[in-house]
Amino acid sequence: MPLKYSIAALPCLTVALVACQTVDMERVREINPFKPTQAEKPAPVRTGEPTTVQYEESKRLASPEILTPAYQVPRGGENTISFSMAGCWDGCPVVNVMIDPDNYWQRVAPEGSKTGQGRDNLYNDISSAFQAQGFYAFQGELNIIRGNDDLCSDYQPEAQVFYVSLSRNGASRVVNFDSGCAGSASADGAADAINALVGINDFMDVVSGSAK
Repeated sequence: MPLKYSIAALPCLTVALVACQTVDMERVREINPFKPTQAEKPAPVRTGEPTTVQYEESKRLASPEILTPAYQVPRGGENTISFSMAGCWDGCPVVNVMIDPDNYWQRVAPEGSKTGQGRDNLYNDISSAFQAQGFYAFQGELNIIRGNDDLCSDYQPEAQVFYVSLSRNGASRVVNFDSGCAGSASADGAADAINALVGINDFMDVVSGSAK
């Protein structure tokens, strides 16, 4: 059963099919994290106002029941990682965190915005969580959401929803992941990436709003 998300406390973000599992961080560390080249200059983080997730019916005839998010995850600069999450599929507030290769982060949530300087390699550790699951290998948008039977053949409602933008060297990709989805390699990979983030304690402090 997917776990509910608490913006204030953030006791657990794990999205495995069972309750919180131990993350195999040794596997994640084996993947070489992305390191920006000397020529890259991180762009300032830019985020929008706090928002609430809403959905609208897709007009696609092939999948008339698929829902597409009206919420669009902010992109930020050329090499920014943007991570948004909501506690439910529809009508829940969204928390967005952006982080640049210089480890500067910004958090926007209903209670306000906050910025800070992360430790060395925080950006790389977050990047490696997604790189380990192959999410830097494509461009475009991947919707692991209810109604997309190819990527979400099994679905449980009332789960956390994640929106991730991964930009690198002019290319970008977006992963929209409803953690109630299962039954595909993409859903499993997204869950594994989120679970790896849970092991990055200082990033979880940023997401929860407790980072100083």
